[in-house]
Amino acid sequence: MNEKLDSLKENIVVILGVLAAVFGLFLMFFYGENLRIVIYAIGFHFTIYLFILRKYISSHRILFHIISIFTCYVLLQIVWGASPKLQLKEFEWTHPHWQPTYQVQLVDSKSDVYRRSRSVSYAYVRVIYQYEYQGQHYSAEQSDLVRQYSMLLTDEPPELRQLSESKLKHQFLNGQAVVLVNPAKPQESIFFYSQQWLDIRGSWLAKILWGIQLVSIFILLAILGLIIKKVINPKNKIQVWSKPKRYLFIAIFFIGGWAVLFVSWILFLYIKNAP
Repeated sequence: MNEKLDSLKENIVVILGVLAAVFGLFLMFFYGENLRIVIYAIGFHFTIYLFILRKYISSHRILFHIISIFTCYVLLQIVWGASPKLQLKEFEWTHPHWQPTYQVQLVDSKSDVYRRSRSVSYAYVRVIYQYEYQGQHYSAEQSDLVRQYSMLLTDEPPELRQLSESKLKHQFLNGQAVVLVNPAKPQESIFFYSQQWLDIRGSWLAKILWGIQLVSIFILLAILGLIIKKVINPKNKIQVWSKPKRYLFIAIFFIGGWAVLFVSWILFLYIKNAP
C-alpha cells in the first residue's frame, strides 16, 4: 500500500513538474507572440524533413520532431520580429480582405516596459489613434507596439522607452505608419508603425546578442584568471601554504578583483552619461 502511495506521489510530482515547465516555456516563448508562426514552423519543419531528412531520421523519433519544430519557431520569430515590413506583409497575406485607411491621426502614446521576474525584457508603446473609413471616424487603442529589446549590457529601461517613443514618432512623421481596417467591422483595425525591412532591436536576436556579450565577459574573466594564476602562482606554490594563509589570499584576491570591476563599471557609466 505504501509503495503504491509513494509511486502515486512520484507520478503527481512528475506531472506537476512537466506542467510547470510547459507553462514556463509558454510564458517565455509564446505569450504575447504571433502564434501563427507556430503553424509556419510546423510546415517549415515537415518540408525540410520530407525533402531532406526523411532518408536519415525515422518519423517515429518524436523528440527530434518536437525539438526541430521548436527550433524552426525560434528562428522564424527572430526573422519576423526583426522586420516590421515582414510583419505588415504577413498580416496582409493572412487577412487579404482588410483594407488600408489613410486618414490616420496619432492621438496619444505612452511607453512602458515588460518585465520577466525582475529583469526588463523589452520596452513598448501603447498607442491611441483615430482613422477615417467610408466617411466615418473611429478611435482605437493598441498596445505592444515598437518593441525594443535590450541589446547592449548598458541598456537601461528609460533609454529603451525613449527609443520606442522616438521610433514611433519618427516613422509616423515620415508617413511609414499603416492602419488596416476590417470592412465587415470598421471599428476593428490594426496599427503598423513602420515599413522598414530591418529593426534588430525589435527581435529576439537582440536578446541573443545581449546573452553573447554576457557570456563573453565570463569567458574573458576566466582567461584573465588563468593568466593571473600563471603570473602569481606559476609553480603552484600557493597550494603548499597553510589553510588560513590560502583563504586570506583568496579573499583578498576576489575582493580586489570585484572592486576593480565595480570601479571600472562606475567609470564607464560616468563617461557614457557625461555631457
